[in-house]
Amino acid sequence: MAKPPSSRARSIEAVLSDFTASASPVLPGQSPEQYQAGLQSLITELQAQTPMQVYVAQKMFDCMWWLRTYDMAKHCAIAESMISIIEIETPGQIDGPVLQCLRSLDWNNALVAKAAQQSGYTVVSLHALATNRIRDELLNLEQLTAIRSKTLSQLQASYEALVSRPILQERLKLQNQLMGRDLDAIELPGNVKPS
Repeated sequence: MAKPPSSRARSIEAVLSDFTASASPVLPGQSPEQYQAGLQSLITELQAQTPMQVYVAQKMFDCMWWLRTYDMAKHCAIAESMISIIEIETPGQIDGPVLQCLRSLDWNNALVAKAAQQSGYTVVSLHALATNRIRDELLNLEQLTAIRSKTLSQLQASYEALVSRPILQERLKLQNQLMGRDLDAIELPGNVKPS
């Protein structure tokens, strides 16, 4: 017979559903199921058990999700810039398969190399020119990435402190008991212990 979930497990599930219902970083075109699976995986990996641990774990995963989103945005911006360069150099010549290769980030495809060559570029020089043309947008995304990375690092430190606090408290208690025992064992001359 299946064992019913403990009240602690139910409370964690309730907390998780409350937190994940609010302000999800999932954008249109992204998979909410993939976000939830990744979040559950991180919570399991961190062994988050209290509502605060679950909350911090979710914020950590949100940062990781945004970092992934920024990386994809950088690649997509470069791809769109490459497309606009090819369209300027050879108007009306870019076809569906080449667009599909560029938008799916398959830049090493022979179709992309051929389209770049027809526009007077190699894939590498086309990529470099596209990157140069959108450098301000890429710089903005890099700044956002740096902010999220710093936030993630701070959240990781907070989580470590949160998880290790009970261990440190127990260690301090044991050290105090040991020191008290050692002091009781020391007999000073002229000092008589009461009976």
